[in-house]
Amino acid sequence: DSAVYVLPAALSSGVSFFLFPLYAHRFTPQQYGYLDLLLLTGTLIGFTVALEVYQAVGRYVTGETDERLRKGYASTGLLITVATYSLFAIVFELLAAPITRVLLGPHASPDLLRVATAWMCVQGLLNFTQSQLRWRLRPSAFATASAVNAFGTAGFAAVFVFGLHLEVRGALLGQLTGSGMALLY
Repeated sequence: DSAVYVLPAALSSGVSFFLFPLYAHRFTPQQYGYLDLLLLTGTLIGFTVALEVYQAVGRYVTGETDERLRKGYASTGLLITVATYSLFAIVFELLAAPITRVLLGPHASPDLLRVATAWMCVQGLLNFTQSQLRWRLRPSAFATASAVNAFGTAGFAAVFVFGLHLEVRGALLGQLTGSGMALLY
């Protein structure tokens, strides 16, 4: 099972490795900087917004024999995760223009932050649900969700960036679409 959990991380890194030269060729340095800053912000948001409550859920769910308690912990964790990401999305929507100016500069569109915020919220929910698969010892379902995310992100990012010429917005929409598909899985 441990090996199966490592494969999705390697797959995700491989997809990122594949997308990097394509993005570097397509985007201006400023556009690539926007994308990099938004992806880094997404990582920081993932650590802070829901306070990694999925880790606490894992601590109490793993080894719990009472199914009622297990479901209670998981549903409470999910409720906290949804509530915190909803609050985060509302705040970032209301303050999109000033946050964009501070984070990306005065010439960047707040729409980039809006798309990134949607992706960050979906990714946060995906992290919670994938953690539940890990705690329930379902490595193949975890790996499948990770593969759907990686390939969905790569495929849709390619369509949005290279086919529809949506540039950075397209890369973010690819992230959002891949994460959304994995969450639906």
